[in-house]
Amino acid sequence: MALYLLMALTDSVVVLVAPAWVTYHSQVTLTGKKSIVIQTTYEDGWKLTPHSLAQAVERQAQPYENKLVIFTNPGNPSGQVYTAEELRELAEVFRKYKMIVVSDEIYSYSTYDDTDYVSLSKFYPEGTVITTGLSKWASGGGWRIGYAMFPPELSFLRNLLGSAASHTFTCAAAPQQYAVSEYFNNHEACAEYMKHCTRILHAVSLFCSRKLREAGLKVKDSNASYYMYPDFSNFRDKLAKRSIFTAEEMCAVMFTETKVALLAGGVTHLDSPESLTVQLCYVNFDGKAALAASRKIGLATKIGDEFVLKNCGTTVEAIGEITKWCTKLQES
Repeated sequence: MALYLLMALTDSVVVLVAPAWVTYHSQVTLTGKKSIVIQTTYEDGWKLTPHSLAQAVERQAQPYENKLVIFTNPGNPSGQVYTAEELRELAEVFRKYKMIVVSDEIYSYSTYDDTDYVSLSKFYPEGTVITTGLSKWASGGGWRIGYAMFPPELSFLRNLLGSAASHTFTCAAAPQQYAVSEYFNNHEACAEYMKHCTRILHAVSLFCSRKLREAGLKVKDSNASYYMYPDFSNFRDKLAKRSIFTAEEMCAVMFTETKVALLAGGVTHLDSPESLTVQLCYVNFDGKAALAASRKIGLATKIGDEFVLKNCGTTVEAIGEITKWCTKLQES
């Protein structure tokens, strides 16, 4: 809701980085604002680059007109995390064109141990609004509660948002308020929970990406969250022989033949229409049982494929079905 209200309240062109979360563009449409969509690539790790950002802005008739950038880090649907150097270089471009950046950092607490997470606000504090919440890392997907942090330079926008929010929703539901209070007063328990969850997801992520690459897919290892963005373009010719030309068509056929549901990339995520990408969510296992197993092992002991095979069976099965489907396709 905060993102939508920020789009509606600012007299700005909205800049979206593709692939993007599926509702962003619809929210822009509802506000009646103009949007600029910047495509990222597999080669760039599905990340915005300073060059592509500057190029997209300079193509506009008024490069310095107000712009609101929706910037997601860690990425959704890619699971990629920007490095400090990448953020520093992007900040220079944001500052040059005086852009307001909404940095959606809802998955920041789910960053894996081998990745250092840095917020864009470290390098562009005066122009960055951070939005985040408890829905993702705290496994409360159905309980939408979040918060936004504004720098002093954007206090006018914070005040506008507060006023608009009072006409949109009154407050968070009481159970959510109790949960948030527990979080802010029990950091030790929350930190322990996050460490177990992220190491489980990291192990599952590495297992999935390795198996998919072995099957011939192009896929980057995720750095956070529970998503990855596999690319089936290596199978384009084989798929065409079956009259499959889009990610939507491919996902529909795969579901029929394997009973594995994937969310199509392509236009669904503002990717190019010919893209054969999908968003793969790898949490279709019993999280409660996996968490108990991880706690029993202890954080001092590393986990890997053995843990995944033993405790994340439905995900392992689904990845197996995808790889078998790809093998069969390749041999056709």
